[in-house]
Amino acid sequence: DRNFYPTASERMPSHMVARIAASWKVNKYFELFGRVENIFNRRYQEVWDYRTEGLSAHAGATISF
Repeated sequence: DRNFYPTASERMPSHMVARIAASWKVNKYFELFGRVENIFNRRYQEVWDYRTEGLSAHAGATISF
């Protein structure tokens, strides 16, 4: 990544992020799904000086007809 000075480049430290996702088809028309991101709540940056979110959970449902 490059920081705010165009001539200077900086190597980002390596990182590992754990995620889990699941879905359950309740019936022919209805499905529930969810995922948990950054399970171990690690602090890391994919872009210099721009932090990513910590532990987060997302859930939802899909209805088809």
